[in-house]
Amino acid sequence: MATQRTLRIRSDRLRSLGEMAAGIAHELNQPLVGVRGFAELMIDSVDNDMPLSSGSIRQYAEKIVHQADRMVHIINHIRLFARDAGGIETTVVNLNEVVNSGLSLLRAQFDSHGLLLEHEFTPHPLWVKVNSFSVEEVILNLLSNSRHAVEQRKSEEDELYHPCIRVTTSKHFKNGSKGDAVLVIDDNGTGVAADVADRIFDPFFTTKAPDKGTGLGLSICKSIVESFEGTIEYISTADKLTRFKIKLPTCIEEG
Repeated sequence: MATQRTLRIRSDRLRSLGEMAAGIAHELNQPLVGVRGFAELMIDSVDNDMPLSSGSIRQYAEKIVHQADRMVHIINHIRLFARDAGGIETTVVNLNEVVNSGLSLLRAQFDSHGLLLEHEFTPHPLWVKVNSFSVEEVILNLLSNSRHAVEQRKSEEDELYHPCIRVTTSKHFKNGSKGDAVLVIDDNGTGVAADVADRIFDPFFTTKAPDKGTGLGLSICKSIVESFEGTIEYISTADKLTRFKIKLPTCIEEG
């Protein structure tokens, strides 16, 4: 049973990486276009016997190096996510930056499907002690569920329906404590049916088709959040709103 669960979790993580694929392709395409453009300018100058000055060559070369570094950063981030999501090592990070990193990997995919992905972050840092890649995994799972819900409703309704997913962060203060960092993900998709609402965090429970999910996504999210002494809750109204709210204890920035 433990082996089966491990394989299911691995399958769910691979599915999350698959969800990121379109966004990754978009993120890599932009710097690749830049590299090609600068290289073509240098080639054209040679072919047309219009040699560039050493200053221009250096300027173009620096831009190529900058774009290459950007691509290396993206690739390394994906490698770390695949390796370290679910890891136990924690560091103090700004939750806003972690959330933004997760959104950047999915935004292009949402855009290509005509789905509005909005965000609003608190202007102040939200310092939490977590494994940032595990938190990203939670965000990817929740956004994947939201995308599925709004796409399903979109396919069932007329053109007057405008799918929207909104991600916000805020600070919730408590008496006698540092308070909580709050992450909220809203969508106006199909919602969760009342007769299954109490089961959505159960392992292997899913309302999706067998090829669309393992039934472990929300269970993994709950385990990850609770491992960082946080909480995850949700409310849902059919065809109006589904909201997942995550609270993580804040801490003082180290260093």
